[in-house]
Amino acid sequence: MGIAWFDDDPPPMEVAALRTGGLPLLTDDEPWPSCPQCEVPMLFRAQVPLALTSLVACDDERLILLFECHHTTERGPCDVGSVVVTRGAVAPKPAPSATTFDVAITALGPRPFGVLEIASQIGDVELRAGSAVPMPLVVLRAAPSFLAEEAVRAIFGSGGDAVLRASPPMLLRDHHGGLLVPFDDGRRGLGATTLPPLGQLTEAVGQRTIRGLLGGATPGYRDHAFACTCGRPTRTIVRLLAQQAPLSDVRLGPAVAQLCLQCSKGALYRSAG
Repeated sequence: MGIAWFDDDPPPMEVAALRTGGLPLLTDDEPWPSCPQCEVPMLFRAQVPLALTSLVACDDERLILLFECHHTTERGPCDVGSVVVTRGAVAPKPAPSATTFDVAITALGPRPFGVLEIASQIGDVELRAGSAVPMPLVVLRAAPSFLAEEAVRAIFGSGGDAVLRASPPMLLRDHHGGLLVPFDDGRRGLGATTLPPLGQLTEAVGQRTIRGLLGGATPGYRDHAFACTCGRPTRTIVRLLAQQAPLSDVRLGPAVAQLCLQCSKGALYRSAG
């Protein structure tokens, strides 16, 4: 049997329930994960009680937290994911204060060419003659606060308007509960690797948005499973589907979370599709 995960009423933030967004449940000594490439705090995407996956006993207390880096540098997006496993005394942990900012021009003002000249000096901005200028125009990415503030003052001084954006966004404002719907995937005891025909799912699902599939480590399929340092293979915990983050310009791409059930060592693999 497979298990599909749909939106539902959001659970209380303090409950170790299946949901996306909000604040992660972490222990007091567990820091908010940072990207190993750019060292910026990562975006918290989802939490999954391991017991819901049917891979462990129903009294297993481990909670799987999935983080992603949506930061873009001069070299491109980091595209890094992270898995944190918690158990025991956990509580919602506030996101760390942003240490870097993007500078976006929101209006060119009465002297647009002067503003664009300033923009080209501040960041890597290339606009062809006669081409439309996209608004907002990001001219500086992931700059320390003092540099970002200097850039905003320079843009204001040239007659334009600009805003500072925390880079990357720390929270998904909306969070959703987890409506679990079993379906017959034709593979006894295993989850499906693809979205099942909706006709197999109960009519009670209605118009809810599907978030992903729990489990799905089906033998014979190309998978992201890696060999843990303990020598055991990992298992697929959840397959997240691509979605536009609510109330945000962040696009959440497909992702697969893997975990070694013995060592609780995990990895989140992302793709741009």
